[in-house]
Amino acid sequence: MNINFNDVLASKWMSATDLPPQGVDLIIRSFSMEQVGDELEDKVALHFHGSYKPLLLNRTNLRILQSIHGTSENCINKAICVYNDPSISFGGRLTGGVRLRMPTPVYQPEPPPPVNAHPQFQQPKPIADLTDDIPF
Repeated sequence: MNINFNDVLASKWMSATDLPPQGVDLIIRSFSMEQVGDELEDKVALHFHGSYKPLLLNRTNLRILQSIHGTSENCINKAICVYNDPSISFGGRLTGGVRLRMPTPVYQPEPPPPVNAHPQFQQPKPIADLTDDIPF
């Protein structure tokens, strides 16, 4: 029998190891309340468009999401960057974990200058008023 241990150990929830080092911008599809853990604790799950696993939100990530997009209704179909933050600690050890941040800004080139802004097409500057009080 051939068993893929990664399939057996895989979680249905997103973890830091599911993410590329630079993070990934994802579009939020929906939220759900999930009961997780041995004690069936209620957690908010964030679901994304595409084939990414849902992310269980801890209080920190929930606050970050709220500071970026506001209410849950405002989050739907908006982008968020999900990344692996190696500085997260758990139980006194650095474990790394998933964090959220503003999505990567989309590069938008500056618009070209107007046609008359080219130096050869500029209007001549007005001649200074010669009635000033500057002695020569």
